[in-house]
Amino acid sequence: MQRMSCRMLVSAWLLAVLLTGCGPMYETRYNLTPPPGEMGRVCVNQCDQIRLQCMQGEDLRVQNCETQNRLARIEYEQCKARGSSDCYEDTSWCNAEYEPCEGQFRLCYQNCGGRVEGYQVCVFNCGEQKK
Repeated sequence: MQRMSCRMLVSAWLLAVLLTGCGPMYETRYNLTPPPGEMGRVCVNQCDQIRLQCMQGEDLRVQNCETQNRLARIEYEQCKARGSSDCYEDTSWCNAEYEPCEGQFRLCYQNCGGRVEGYQVCVFNCGEQKK
């Protein structure tokens, strides 16, 4: 446990050092203009259902990953308890990636007749911007 925490601390420190030397970081956000008419609204509701299913699938993938990590931890602890010197804890980074679901939603939204307009927002190291 202490070894993993130290590794995570070092990784976080390296990331912080790398980011402080970077310029501003931007994120794309979206304005959605709904399609006209009842059929457009029905279509967008279907897009929303597809997005929800996609996100639930991603949540399930993360839960499976976390379960695999718990099993790997148990195997590692059992290996150490046997006194073996070649124990290895095989874990993965379990984080949800919802952006593909959002991208599918935006495409579906456009296909329904809605408008999707992206714009950039500074989210890190924004400071005074040159004009």
